[in-house]
Amino acid sequence: MLSQLDSYQNAQRTNLIDQVNGVVGQYLTEPDLHALTGDSYIGMLNSQPYGGWMQNLLRLTLNRMVFNAQPRLGQTLQQVNILDSIYEVVRQMKYQGVRVRVQAIGATPSSSFTNELGSITPGNGVIVAGTRRPNDGLLLQHALAETLELVCAADGQLDGRTEGNEIFSLTGTGGADVFAFDWPLGSDASTSLTVIDGNSDNTNGNVLTNSRFTAFTVVNKPDNWELVTGTAGNHFFKETSIVYDGAAALRITGDGSTLVQMRQRFDNAAGTLGELEPLTEYKFNVWIRRDGTAAAAGQWIWDLVDVNGVAINDADGNANSLTVDLTTLSTLYAPFNFSLRTPASLPSAYYLRGRMPTGNALSDGRSVYIDKGGLGLGAQSVRNGVYVALFAGSVPFRRGDRGTIAIWNGRGAAGTLDTMQTVLYRLLPEAAQNEIIFPYAPTAGTEEVVDATLIA
Repeated sequence: MLSQLDSYQNAQRTNLIDQVNGVVGQYLTEPDLHALTGDSYIGMLNSQPYGGWMQNLLRLTLNRMVFNAQPRLGQTLQQVNILDSIYEVVRQMKYQGVRVRVQAIGATPSSSFTNELGSITPGNGVIVAGTRRPNDGLLLQHALAETLELVCAADGQLDGRTEGNEIFSLTGTGGADVFAFDWPLGSDASTSLTVIDGNSDNTNGNVLTNSRFTAFTVVNKPDNWELVTGTAGNHFFKETSIVYDGAAALRITGDGSTLVQMRQRFDNAAGTLGELEPLTEYKFNVWIRRDGTAAAAGQWIWDLVDVNGVAINDADGNANSLTVDLTTLSTLYAPFNFSLRTPASLPSAYYLRGRMPTGNALSDGRSVYIDKGGLGLGAQSVRNGVYVALFAGSVPFRRGDRGTIAIWNGRGAAGTLDTMQTVLYRLLPEAAQNEIIFPYAPTAGTEEVVDATLIA
């Protein structure tokens, strides 16, 4: 019924306002009559009585199924407990290994910022967006396809903010009711973000200390970082000429065999006093470049690990790591970033680690430069939405600087809305309000509940 309602609304929209075959096309010479359609077509398309009825029927059906199988607290034949019933369905789906089709989702931030005032050079910071949620590591199946806009609302020059710690507003496209003929539109997102400053030590949003690599109390050894493999003066160097922002950077030089490794411990005076909270979304960003000649070999991995170097994954087992191909670096600093989601329980000692993996030592004599790293909280754009963070670059943001995040969601083939995940989102408002994601198969085509068998 829901699928046919969508088809009906689309067909009636064509019948009403298509300028060739629709009503308005037939009344082009009668402007007053033509205006009747234009004035009322949206209300006519949205005034469908079926939506609320379908929601209520599914909610009560689900409630009755759970009551018949495994009643919830306060649930009788006459009383309902919708939210707990939904959670029970999710539990049973997981237990029985029954999953719906996964909806592919993506979020692409703009690579640069603009400012409508031609005399102002926009900041060159970075937007980082993540499409998984921290509490369970699942893909955000209900993020709406839209373009989020980020605008600097308070800067250091005009508003007294600390440079590198500016405030941005984040807004989404206007939304529509789930039974409107033009759903889905946007999220109606409206929130604010504070820029994370990698030049700050465990403050201004940055959890790390000396992630800007300017402090070297011991010659060529960056303060607050443990050199696990490789040595200061042979592999690690203080760099004062080729820097991204500030007085110094970290230069790492390869010898073709040494798997250079460094790490910073959290919640520790020798590392950083900053600590990570369980089941929380963080973002990491750092600027990296090479020397004048491209390396023939080499990789660098940033990851979250315990004291024994064992990877700490998120609640769904996804790796908290970023791999940088050192052979593809240029002679300009470029940002590299990833989303990091903590599990429910963190070990007593845990680290942010940078390393060269087995078989990928940096070529002999080649150097890479690392500068202005930062790690801070990611903020959710809106309920069911993506997680976002902003990092300061070498040019401060100014009021009016604008960036975007383009979000897409693969709901159904050929752009249709016909997936079980979407149907349940539209017909179970409690699921949408509580950000419930029904179990999905890891890859399309391996699901047990096939859309085509249940949605005509």
